[in-house]
Amino acid sequence: MRMHHSTPRLRQRLTHVALAAVLGTVAIGLAQCRMVNDTVTGVDLKNSATLCARNDCIHKCYLKFKMALRVEEVRHRAALKECRHDYACKKREEATHRSIVRRLEMERRACKRGCYYQEGSGVAGN
Repeated sequence: MRMHHSTPRLRQRLTHVALAAVLGTVAIGLAQCRMVNDTVTGVDLKNSATLCARNDCIHKCYLKFKMALRVEEVRHRAALKECRHDYACKKREEATHRSIVRRLEMERRACKRGCYYQEGSGVAGN
């Protein structure tokens, strides 16, 4: 009778051991498998120096844009003051201001694009 009760326990333990072995083998097998050349998320933690340099470059682009935008805002306000009550002058100044802001935004985008294409160069300026 005693043999009858230990057999299900033994089977249960063997089942658990076999399941653990299969799961362990699958986990190891999947960890070794790499089906794509690039990272799926676009973030490569193995190359953190490049990532850090890229982030610094992007940050510099943003700061440069922000400073240029402040300068343009000061210039724009001064130009509007110079127009006084001349509607045509103010309209031209608004168009000039929009044009300059668009140019600054394009420069910022180009600067940021340059940060992504400097991989491996060892330089993170802009």
